[in-house]
Amino acid sequence: MATRKQKFPAKIGEAVDLFYTRRAERLAAQKVVDALKVEESALADHIINSFTKQEISGARGELATGAISESKVPAVKDFDKTLAWIVKKKFWHLLSRSVSTEGVRELWNNGVEVPGIESFTVKKLSAKKR
Repeated sequence: MATRKQKFPAKIGEAVDLFYTRRAERLAAQKVVDALKVEESALADHIINSFTKQEISGARGELATGAISESKVPAVKDFDKTLAWIVKKKFWHLLSRSVSTEGVRELWNNGVEVPGIESFTVKKLSAKKR
């Protein structure tokens, strides 16, 4: 999505007010999007259940054609067993390269340094209605 050059207010207070207004507009729009997503998901469930009951794999309306697709998704049932196998086989590509932020923060708060982990600071603006 192309972004246009923004012109911001010269006064910082006016910029904060504009930020607050834009965020409020985005949050209001997000509520509409979230409601549409709930309805979309319910419709998808209804259609999938209808296809299953009728033993069909697709249907066509005036605007669109719908079809069911399936794919297998892995779910770890026994993490220790899976991790031991990954280590034994050296299949490191099966692991994601992230750690739990909450878990690391908890260790840091207890004075534990985690090897290979460093921190960086994220600055975030808060704005509240006066």
